[in-house]
Amino acid sequence: MVARASAVLVIVALLAMAIFASPLQLNVLRNHYAISEDLDEYGDAVVSVLGIDDSGHISTPISYQEALNKVETNKPRVVFFFVHGWKNDGSISNYSNGDLNDFKAFIKEFSEKARANATLSAYEQYKIHGIYLAWHGHSRNYLKDLTFWNRNHISKIMGQSTSLSEVVKTITKIAKANTESSRIPVRVIAAGHSMGGKIVNTLINEQIGTRDLLEKSDHYPDLWLIINPAESHKHIETIIKDQKVRGEEGIRECPK
Repeated sequence: MVARASAVLVIVALLAMAIFASPLQLNVLRNHYAISEDLDEYGDAVVSVLGIDDSGHISTPISYQEALNKVETNKPRVVFFFVHGWKNDGSISNYSNGDLNDFKAFIKEFSEKARANATLSAYEQYKIHGIYLAWHGHSRNYLKDLTFWNRNHISKIMGQSTSLSEVVKTITKIAKANTESSRIPVRVIAAGHSMGGKIVNTLINEQIGTRDLLEKSDHYPDLWLIINPAESHKHIETIIKDQKVRGEEGIRECPK
């Protein structure tokens, strides 16, 4: 009886740690290896991995500065931010098998197809810099499903971060400044999937505001993609309706 009670307490403790654990405790629980800070170059395509901690601050300042320098000197015509979802990160393991691996392949393919297209090639759209915003969305295999609530909560906090907003704004401003020197337009895209979509959605609606997006377009991405966000459909509909009431344009919902 005592053994059974002890086993139950251990299970409850593990569940509580997985669901309500602090970032420090989660460092012990999750299989989060060091962020891969290598800057990958594939001809005209570049991919930077920027580590973001649970409060939305840069955890890899060297790779962040390297990305800023590369955007300024390479003058890409397309900058693509991507915020991954749950069960992914910027670790070495994700580098070879995960969202990071898929993102690298996407950026490389985008550049190749843009070069092969006469119109896109004329505007040098094959010069693309991918920015992979890596946060702690990964955990040990046997606990990964139990971290949903904690990671979902953290994704909300990250979207409310002024630091994360500044990262996006700083890189975007440097990229768009290149338009003035070459007169070739620079396009900046920001996308988020799953909990990454929740981060992007929260960033827009609670940290930046869609009005600011329109009035200060040189500070922010031209296109925001929120893909299957970890938000209720009712919540998304409420945001869209609220924006329409305020007369804000530029917000579109994909057809069901």
